[in-house]
Amino acid sequence: MRRLSLYIVLVFLMACKETPSGSSQQPDKTCYYQPAVSTISGTIERQQVYGPPGYGKSPEQDRKDSIYVIKTEQGINVLPDTATKYAANDIVEKEFGIQHFQLSGIANNDAEKYVDHKVSVTGTFYHGISGEHRTKVLMAVKEIALTPRDK
Repeated sequence: MRRLSLYIVLVFLMACKETPSGSSQQPDKTCYYQPAVSTISGTIERQQVYGPPGYGKSPEQDRKDSIYVIKTEQGINVLPDTATKYAANDIVEKEFGIQHFQLSGIANNDAEKYVDHKVSVTGTFYHGISGEHRTKVLMAVKEIALTPRDK
């Protein structure tokens, strides 16, 4: 019984061990909701989703849509900008460790050329509030560019 207890304590200590310095793990980046402008990097993906009327509840009747999402390697925290009225009214939610952001404000034919490429996207974050918002946080795109290694 004593050996079992010692074993359990050792397993617990190993599980709680801190990540050594110089680790490849990066802390999450922090960005803010609109009107703050942010730049993030990642890979653009096209996703097929169901649209109205049922948004997947009646697939045979629902419209089939394509959306564009940027997938980041690093988690991103998106917080209210304390300088805006939204933060004061607690209208927007704090989100932590987000790695998928639906992109808006970019035409499908423009977005398509970036699919499966690493890009840098500049824009403003806003929280998803409707059925057509497929991620918790979306980015209204102001500028998109291939990263130097993907040109």
